[in-house]
Amino acid sequence: MNHMTPHLTHSTATPLAPVPRITIDAFCQSKPVARFVAEAFKDPILTRAKSDLLEGGLHDAIAYYSSGNGTPSVIVLEVGPDEENFLPILDELANHCADTTNVIVIGHKNSVRIHRALQDKNVQDYLVVEELDRFDIVRAISRIYSEESGVGHGHVTSVIGSVGGAGVTTIASNIAANLASIVASSVLVDLNFGFGAAAYTFNHEPKQDISEALLTPERIDANLLERLLVQCDGNLAILPAPATLEKTWDVREDAVSRIVETLRRDNTNLVLDMPRVWTNWTSLSLQVSTEIILVVTPTLLSIRNAQEAVAALDRLGKRPRLIINQHGGPKSSDTPVADITKALSGLEPDAVLAYDRALHHEATENARTLAQVQPNNPASIALKDLARSLAGVVAPNAPGESNVPKASPLTALVQRLSSAVPKRTKSN
Repeated sequence: MNHMTPHLTHSTATPLAPVPRITIDAFCQSKPVARFVAEAFKDPILTRAKSDLLEGGLHDAIAYYSSGNGTPSVIVLEVGPDEENFLPILDELANHCADTTNVIVIGHKNSVRIHRALQDKNVQDYLVVEELDRFDIVRAISRIYSEESGVGHGHVTSVIGSVGGAGVTTIASNIAANLASIVASSVLVDLNFGFGAAAYTFNHEPKQDISEALLTPERIDANLLERLLVQCDGNLAILPAPATLEKTWDVREDAVSRIVETLRRDNTNLVLDMPRVWTNWTSLSLQVSTEIILVVTPTLLSIRNAQEAVAALDRLGKRPRLIINQHGGPKSSDTPVADITKALSGLEPDAVLAYDRALHHEATENARTLAQVQPNNPASIALKDLARSLAGVVAPNAPGESNVPKASPLTALVQRLSSAVPKRTKSN
């Protein structure tokens, strides 16, 4: 463990790589630890990270995240000297964290029992207060995202439709925006080179796009892609498509895969807006995806195409999630949901989105997401829940319900704390 070795400065330690575009929340109970953490956040290794220093401990962290705040890439958590039984409570914190969230614990006791128990819980590091300095914190965070750790690879979600006009770009854009409110960084990658509209969905007219990377794949690196990204509100960025037919887009298959692999090293989540074509590069993009969302409409043509897509994905070893879109349209002779599931080898839909022309018109005209236009609309709620599922986050319960198991003795404490938002100090 890091704290059991002599302290080293950057000049004498093994060189540390700068961390990718992540977010860090630190919950500190004592002034010395808060000072070390604040100094660590200013270190050049953490330049690209967005970091927040919050006052409080484990119970405050549970209350904070159970109230619906998105979890960061890394939580640095100080446990007090009197919190001897904090280990079981970490499981409750885990219930409110995304699968991609990493935890570093700062404690007051140098105990082999605590070390082993935290390793069993997949806590990334345990640092002891009396031996602590800011370089320990920097190293602990940097190690998480080193190439050797394998932790720093973001999730890739591909969204593909079974028929033209199924609403793939709308769904991909809304999922990416919803993820951005939950995770550290969400990048929407528009791979519909000729007709892509993802940037326009958010009212952006980019001067640069993905074509520079596509035409010179040997130049693809993090710096190039960072320059091509269009930054939106919060943690959302877009890698826009050229959206032009002035040239044909017969791209090398390694170009797209290199773009995806480079972006996922520096970002928590990627959402790929896939074109409705089947080529070597689309097949490769789907193979490297963590999740695939297949969007169908309740028409016979869409279902027939979806059968082919499910079979093709099965050959790739992939089982997609299903969204049925535009259900109950004005000319509806909709195939029942149960029949669609049966036709698609028992694939149950994650969401059934009703045809709602007014909602989509308002969102398009104002360059807003569905949740921004009508947050309580069933489609908005369904896509937000899907994003939380993709991020591995437990959805907050309805008002009056507790996220803590009723049998837990911590219920009353967590409910009491949930009304108190920790004091926040911004850094970076």
